[in-house]
Amino acid sequence: MVDKIVNISKEYTELLSKIGSKFKQSQLKAATKVNEQMLEFYFWLGSEIHHLRETSDERRRMRFRFIVPLLPILYPRQRHIGAGL
Repeated sequence: MVDKIVNISKEYTELLSKIGSKFKQSQLKAATKVNEQMLEFYFWLGSEIHHLRETSDERRRMRFRFIVPLLPILYPRQRHIGAGL
């Protein structure tokens, strides 16, 4: 009887260990994918800002100056968007 309990306990412990490892791997993969997507977004945003700053079209530059301060209002949970621009 004790042998069965020890065996079940060992199998249970191994299962919990596998679950924990798989969970951590999944978290890491998800975080990596999110970071990759955010880097792509910020690269795109930076190139758009650069293009707007370099353009000779005054109207486009003025739109940029009005749009950037609106970003925190449009996306209140993402307060870092547009900060310091």
